[in-house]
Amino acid sequence: MNIRQLDMLRGIAALLVTLFHMKPFIEYISPGNSHFFNGGSYLGVSVFFILSGFVIGIATSRDTDFVSFLIKRVFRVYIPAVVATILYLLASGKDIKISSVLILFPDGGTAPYYGYGPFFITWTLVYELLFYVVFAFSMMFSPAKRLNVAAGIIIFNVTVLQFLINGSLTLTPGFSNSVNNSRSVVWSFLTNPINLLFIIGMFYFKYFECLKMVVSKVRKGTLAFYILIGSSLSFSGYFFMSGHGILQMGAFSTVLFGCFLLVHFMQDEEDSPSYIERALMWLGGISYSLYLCHYIAINLRVYYFEWLNLKNVHYHFVVILACVFVISIIFYYVVDKPVHIAGKKMASLIINYRAKKALISR
Repeated sequence: MNIRQLDMLRGIAALLVTLFHMKPFIEYISPGNSHFFNGGSYLGVSVFFILSGFVIGIATSRDTDFVSFLIKRVFRVYIPAVVATILYLLASGKDIKISSVLILFPDGGTAPYYGYGPFFITWTLVYELLFYVVFAFSMMFSPAKRLNVAAGIIIFNVTVLQFLINGSLTLTPGFSNSVNNSRSVVWSFLTNPINLLFIIGMFYFKYFECLKMVVSKVRKGTLAFYILIGSSLSFSGYFFMSGHGILQMGAFSTVLFGCFLLVHFMQDEEDSPSYIERALMWLGGISYSLYLCHYIAINLRVYYFEWLNLKNVHYHFVVILACVFVISIIFYYVVDKPVHIAGKKMASLIINYRAKKALISR
């Protein structure tokens, strides 16, 4: 299942996060107005988590082997993140510690939730990787009911486990930023309410066909009205809401995700996409590389400014944005895409080997 509207949404989310981190350069273009990009990180990250829950449902509907799943996820997310972390540390001139590079968990500082890792944007990937571990366990326990099991574990973690560890219960992700030791960090990530966003994505996948059937009975004019209202609500939340939780920007991201699904239901997939759709789909294709590399390019601004003599001018933003896309595209073709393909091949080899071994044992 390939839904081009969700590829477009992924591209928009990556661009929003990028623009959020480029606010200092936006000040050159429009002084005093960079705050309009404050919601980019909240909306973009929330959309990524919902997309992950949905995409994992699609991916595991074709392959329910939990070993294959973990291998693909390690190659898809973890290895490119490690490479990007190394590049960031080299670009920033920081000391490189192998243990810090390989372990993405926080080792100090204060991130949105529970501290920064060596490359601070990887805090979101810690949630992704823990979600994959939970989902792999659910696949091992019951491949057919993997979505229900994974959702149950997450709900248990952010309610019962959160209460037992913290002595309180909240749906606000940033309820605590204390990091005392590696064990408390792991439990903090597991019990954080931001994990509920993955369940929303899984919910959309589980009831995708039902939603499609219901929507097919609604007139396109009515659907267009719902899309207009929903998207307007989502982007109004962009300007007035902060935080990633389901009671914060996560709620608006849920509505926005649903709007893009409605557009998918309305459109004929056989129709050729417009130029804007193609551009957004391309952006969605490199979105992970863009997310990993945009701050590497931003961190190189000192060198570019010195080389091009761009101090105190108004086109810093254009130069840095160009660097962001150049580095991201190179990273995509040199690291992201080849590693992704290698992960699929390795998973396929392991599945074939296990199948042959099982056949021989019979």
